[in-house]
Amino acid sequence: MKVSKARLREAVARVAEDLITDGPLTTYPVVGLKEINRMFGYASNTAYQMRSRGVLPESSPISNNPVWKLVTLYEFAERTNREIFWDPWGVCAPSGETLASAEDAAAE
Repeated sequence: MKVSKARLREAVARVAEDLITDGPLTTYPVVGLKEINRMFGYASNTAYQMRSRGVLPESSPISNNPVWKLVTLYEFAERTNREIFWDPWGVCAPSGETLASAEDAAAE
């Protein structure tokens, strides 16, 4: 699946709105190692090993745990041609749909 830039822009706007609205988050801007494993369909310790080897993009610490902005991971997937199995923001073009048609539909 390819990341639709139009859908990604819409998701970022939703996250920004969620961050400035009072109450609990409904759309999360960052994920940890477990979510990376889920996102890419990895075994339970794969993301940890990839981080140790320097394969994953640089993380930021929150309460001494590494986290990644989802935007960074979508870009990482595109740059390294990794398939996304779990799309937390719903920004990937559905199977069989071209990236251009996904962006056209999102723009309407």
